[in-house]
Amino acid sequence: MGAHSRSSEVFDSVIVCAGKYHALHIPEINGLERYTGSVLHSSEYRNPERFRNKTVLIIGGGASAKEIAIDLALTAHKVIIAKRKSESIFRSQLPNVFETAIPNVYNEREVILNDGSSFHIDAIILCTGYRYDFPFLSAECLVEASRGRVSPLYRHLVHCVYPSMAFPLLLTLVPITPFLDCQVKYFKALLDGKTKLPSTEDMLLCTANDYQQRLQQSGGNPRQVAHGFPQEKGWAYVTELGQDGGFHPYDPVIQEMTKVAFESIFSGNLTYKDDLFQCIDSFTFKHVKAASISDL
Repeated sequence: MGAHSRSSEVFDSVIVCAGKYHALHIPEINGLERYTGSVLHSSEYRNPERFRNKTVLIIGGGASAKEIAIDLALTAHKVIIAKRKSESIFRSQLPNVFETAIPNVYNEREVILNDGSSFHIDAIILCTGYRYDFPFLSAECLVEASRGRVSPLYRHLVHCVYPSMAFPLLLTLVPITPFLDCQVKYFKALLDGKTKLPSTEDMLLCTANDYQQRLQQSGGNPRQVAHGFPQEKGWAYVTELGQDGGFHPYDPVIQEMTKVAFESIFSGNLTYKDDLFQCIDSFTFKHVKAASISDL
């Protein structure tokens, strides 16, 4: 078929596996248009050599901001992390990495922080995440996608109106492999007739109630919570999928390994990506911690 050819086919089911890391979220940052230096999204970052001996401003406070800052700390002159939340990511572990609020004043090659101090900035990296986007789905598919939510999805997976369509792994705050495995097995159980869905009305109501409860618990910020599952709630979610789908969701060792890994990530450990985990059996594992960054 040619590049502009079109054809129509009929399928019994559709699984949308387009991922959630392809549509960049570029927020409007007041005054940033005055800055004339290099501006890139975290998805464009490859290695720290490009920024050797330079001063880099990172905007964002999530996982990509943390990982890029750790990488840059070994080569850059100075790394400034600008974020909304006040709590520290690094707890002063890296002498050339500083944390501050998002600046309001940008000049050609300079930013002025909220405390009045100013810095010459060689590059700005936007660690501002992604948004859900499915441009290949027509309006008739009745899918609403935004930065933080895809709807209407029963159990964050199955289209409430067209239940032969599934959207696996839109979830956040979860380990990818075991959760994806459970979602796919559950959807296959539906297709095989091993379990059944509630009525369309009940699925829509369940989905709406779940979202409203999440909004209330988050104080009205849907971006992080619409499909987010903190540890215990996440494992309860996949356990429920397994019970209804008639399959064993995961071995206990997977939950324990994940717990230790997440604790390492959020404890301030700067070399957590180099930790090694070895599964011994269904209940036990071995965890080998990497050297600290000061030993590198």
